[in-house]
Amino acid sequence: MKRLLYVTMISLVFTPWGFSQSNDVVLKIDHTLSGMEVDANTVAANNMGHEFYLTRLEYYISDILISYDGGQELKVDEVWALVDAFEGEVEIELGELDLNNVEGITFSLGVDPAHNHLDPTIWPSGHPLAPQFPSMHWGWAAGYRFIALEGYSGTDLNQRVEIHGLGDSNYGSVTIRKAGVERNGKTYIDLEADFTKALKSISINGGLIVHGEGAQAKTCLDNCRVDVFSPSLNTSTDFEEIQNIKVYPNPSSGVLNVDYRDVLGEKPDEIMITDVMGRNIQRVQTSGSKQEVLIQNPGSYLITILSNGQIIKCEMVLIE
Repeated sequence: MKRLLYVTMISLVFTPWGFSQSNDVVLKIDHTLSGMEVDANTVAANNMGHEFYLTRLEYYISDILISYDGGQELKVDEVWALVDAFEGEVEIELGELDLNNVEGITFSLGVDPAHNHLDPTIWPSGHPLAPQFPSMHWGWAAGYRFIALEGYSGTDLNQRVEIHGLGDSNYGSVTIRKAGVERNGKTYIDLEADFTKALKSISINGGLIVHGEGAQAKTCLDNCRVDVFSPSLNTSTDFEEIQNIKVYPNPSSGVLNVDYRDVLGEKPDEIMITDVMGRNIQRVQTSGSKQEVLIQNPGSYLITILSNGQIIKCEMVLIE
């Protein structure tokens, strides 16, 4: 099932660098348990071989920062999303943003300290920080549950598991390098979230109930930040092969080489050159295993490399 989340936006703050086109940007997260659907009928196992199934899995996302157009950063400020992993594919609308090419995303798990201890009743009904059922709030002092993971484990899958992680000390970020993909007039940042890894190295065979900032609740949140989220490999060129695409020399006198001979999969088929004003200077159709690109005027340029219409690498170059 796919669910579209409209999150609350108070303001957008970004670092300007010339002019960019506006794009509707969507963060899409596909939730799984070792590749299986997240639902009460799915039995999975963590790295210790402890089997479990889930009955609830909710978490907060906030402080979203998008990397774009050669390493620039755009902060989508005052945004919170309450994500229910049982919805499967969740789409979080980030709004119409001034950028050309998305290169990655950073977000934090939980609610930022400035808002974590406010009264939930100040928010209108339907707001992610308003009172929820089941509750995602632990009280004014402790703040919100950053994650609520519940289910059953054990040999007979009858041992109760509850991990509610919270606390400002556990508020941390996730950074994923992922090129945006154009679909249906929007730019999608596609991620995968394998929540089997949230229980990495946590013993649950005899059941486990822990609510708070420390112990297994902290381990679970740490696992979420480090191990759970990854880029979806939805381009024809594998994500790991991006590093095999080389642009040189940089700086250059005007003649650039884009070398992709070490890419084992489908090769890039187009190169787009954009100036610092966001204007498209030229588009080059590739051939062979290396493409020469000529840029006549000195300045800084963004080289965007595509395969089947999907951006697979962006790199800034200096023409002297």
